[in-house]
Amino acid sequence: MSDLKTPVARLLGLASRGRDAWKDKAQERQQRLRAAQVRIRDLEHSRSYWKNAGVGG
Repeated sequence: MSDLKTPVARLLGLASRGRDAWKDKAQERQQRLRAAQVRIRDLEHSRSYWKNAGVGG
């Protein structure tokens, strides 16, 4: 590794920031997925309620 031109400390910092950015992006993606799942669940429940209850008809 002595043939590297970039200091090891800088490489470690770049790798660390990259890992943190990846974790943040993955966490945000997981939150969006969970919100979509909850919305779908609620819409399916509402749709089945209106179909089965015969409300308004």
